[in-house]
Amino acid sequence: MTPRIPPKNGSIFQPGQVMRLEFPAQGYVNPLNTSLEFDVTLVSYGTPANEIVRFQNNIQSLFSRVRLLYGSTPLEDMINYNGKFWY
Repeated sequence: MTPRIPPKNGSIFQPGQVMRLEFPAQGYVNPLNTSLEFDVTLVSYGTPANEIVRFQNNIQSLFSRVRLLYGSTPLEDMINYNGKFWY
């Protein structure tokens, strides 16, 4: 089963904004078998307008902090997440 879980606080995010995802209360989530997929559009705001834009380091550079909560209890809180790898 592949559920779609849209963000609770919008659909378009600018740098520095928080994206909040809430998983359904039914069942359990196995983080070892869970992945998140996003559609990302890179936009250049500099001049010239056709300036090349790319991810810094890797795709994880999109995230500065990742928090996993069970209700209001933090299970995981990774600050400065970008550039780190999960194995």
